[in-house]
Amino acid sequence: MNPENPLGIDKNGGVPVARPDTPLWVALIGCGRRSTMIYGQIFHALSPWLEIVAVCDPVREHCDAMAESLGVTGYSSIFDLAKDSPMEAALVVTPIPSHYPITR
Repeated sequence: MNPENPLGIDKNGGVPVARPDTPLWVALIGCGRRSTMIYGQIFHALSPWLEIVAVCDPVREHCDAMAESLGVTGYSSIFDLAKDSPMEAALVVTPIPSHYPITR
């Protein structure tokens, strides 16, 4: 441990950036347009901090396509995902009215 930097925070262009030892395991819930067009484009850049370990979408075609593109397990049921629980956190990328029922 560096006594001058006990939290291990690096400076990246003057902005503090924490670098974890291992990425956070994340399940992507929702594999529709927003996931593929926005979030799907940035997962590689976020790989030092997070690793997508599963995806979930009730539309099987969306789920299977995203699971294949990320090389992870796909779930069409949120209950099956919760039962297997391969993740430490979840990124909910679904229509806003569905956020509360999914996360409660």
